[in-house]
Amino acid sequence: LGYYISTQPTTYYGEKTEEQVKNFQRDFGLPVSGIADEVTLARIKEVLSNRIITTYSYYDITLDEALNIQMTSSPQTDKYRNDPAYISATYVNIDRVRITGSSVNLRRTPDFKHSPVRSVGLGTTLTFLGEVTGANHQGSTKWYEVRYNNQKLYVHSSLATLLGTVTGNNVNVRSGQGTSYHIFGKLKKDTTVTIINRGSKWHRISYSTWRNATRSDVRPYLDPNKNDKYQHLLLSGTAGLEAKDLRSLLSGKGTLNGTESIFINASRKYNVNEAYLVAHALLESGNGTSTLAKGVEVGKDRNGNIVLVTNSNRKNLTDIKEVYNMFGIAAVDSNPVRGGARKAYEEGWTSVKKAIEGGAKWISENYVNHPSYQQNTLYKMRWNPNSPGTHQYATDIGWAVKQTSRIKTVYDKLPNAILHFDIPVYK
Repeated sequence: LGYYISTQPTTYYGEKTEEQVKNFQRDFGLPVSGIADEVTLARIKEVLSNRIITTYSYYDITLDEALNIQMTSSPQTDKYRNDPAYISATYVNIDRVRITGSSVNLRRTPDFKHSPVRSVGLGTTLTFLGEVTGANHQGSTKWYEVRYNNQKLYVHSSLATLLGTVTGNNVNVRSGQGTSYHIFGKLKKDTTVTIINRGSKWHRISYSTWRNATRSDVRPYLDPNKNDKYQHLLLSGTAGLEAKDLRSLLSGKGTLNGTESIFINASRKYNVNEAYLVAHALLESGNGTSTLAKGVEVGKDRNGNIVLVTNSNRKNLTDIKEVYNMFGIAAVDSNPVRGGARKAYEEGWTSVKKAIEGGAKWISENYVNHPSYQQNTLYKMRWNPNSPGTHQYATDIGWAVKQTSRIKTVYDKLPNAILHFDIPVYK
């Protein structure tokens, strides 16, 4: 069989052996039946004409069964970031106040009759003794009784915030004042919480942006057909881009500016789609401006533990290096900078180039081209339909969808590129 086909990611030309034809058919989702017959050749022509291939992967689990499993792995969302969060007063000991003004007076009595005893700065922490009624200030008569240098003093509530210590293990943080409300997350014993409103049975607290998603939040993201098709784009191989094609996407993007050749080389070396790598890095690094993208100093303490460098511990650390993490690898929700920096230190990502190349290698080996996981689409990386709830790249339920817009931007500039989508089908 003689034909000439120029495609992405592989160029086929000249006389083809039976095995080469089979490889082509596999690559592009065509029936594998030996030397191509007229039907297969017609399909090849259709593929090259439309530039779009859609294949389907079938899984022996229903969507609802997969959803049940996913709900046990605490999927996260930022949908509720501005909603009030509550903790039972039973499991919190309010024991401190934190000063919120730049220069706040501490007084002998809860009023303005006497000169201040002392002025303290922003962030000063004092022992909380109780809440009392005093002189009106800014529409409130609430004052806090505090201890400072073994003195009992007073500060108006508008100038300080209550702090509490969690006294129970894995205490629920809920969306309302009652045990029937949705659980946003859990707090470990001895965790410090900021009290926004003190209540008799429930305290409203300051809580993290990322919170547990509800079942109804997760389902539309888990359903393969409910979101942009680009979440099913195959990420192995290359989109056939050159450095110049990526230049405008990376121009002015912080530490990613001028890195187009690095992405191209990383893509070729580790068999990962360069359009995806750029989109992923832009998202996770805040367009090249995040703390991890700009570099974080990390060193080892006397016990060999990897820790972030601070002004207070620098002199006690050894082997200090500035590291980078462009893909948010190991940047766990609880402390993304520390987790991402430690991973970068362990991997030796001591420059932007090493972070891009190393991140591409890590993603390739652990997800896209892993022989067992085969998580070669954004959807599979997030939801792992082969084994739901395990080995998933992100906890954010919208992670796969959020990645697609930048990938689409790249492909919109490549009208001749072949798009291969692999869509999961639950039974």
